[in-house]
Amino acid sequence: MIYKFDSFIEENVLPKRHHILELEFNASPCYGRCPSFSLKIVSNRDVEWIAKNDNRVNFQEYTGAYESKVPPEQYKELINLINYIDFENLDDDYEVSYTDSATGTLKIVYDNLKVKTISDYGMMGSRGLRKLYNILFNLRGKLEWKK
Repeated sequence: MIYKFDSFIEENVLPKRHHILELEFNASPCYGRCPSFSLKIVSNRDVEWIAKNDNRVNFQEYTGAYESKVPPEQYKELINLINYIDFENLDDDYEVSYTDSATGTLKIVYDNLKVKTISDYGMMGSRGLRKLYNILFNLRGKLEWKK
C-alpha cells in the first residue's frame, strides 16, 4: 500500500508505460439513485459524456450527449494512474457480495489496439480502480460541457 495520487492504493514497484489510446467508462443504474452515464476519452483529450439517469452535478441535472476537453494536467494524472495500477494484470471481473449496486465497466484501448475490459459490480475492485472511478465520476463536475 502506498499513498499516491491523493489516495492509498496498491503499490506498483515497476509501473509500465502503455500508450493509452482510448478510455471508456460506463456506470450502470442501480436500485435507487445512482448516476447512469458513459464517458469516452481519447488520446487527444477529447471527452464525450452521455448522461442517462440521475446525473445531478453542481446543482444541475444533465441528460443527453455532451462534449468537452480534459485539461492537460488532469489528463496526465489520469493516464499516470491508469499505468500505475497495472490495469493489464487486473481481473476482468469484480463484484461485491451485496445487491442493488451499480456496475462500472471500464474499457482501455492501448498500445497497438490491445483492449482490456473490466466489469466491476459495486465498483470496489481494487483501491486503484476506486481512485480511477472517483476521478471519472468527478470529471462530470469539473469540465465545461457543450451539448
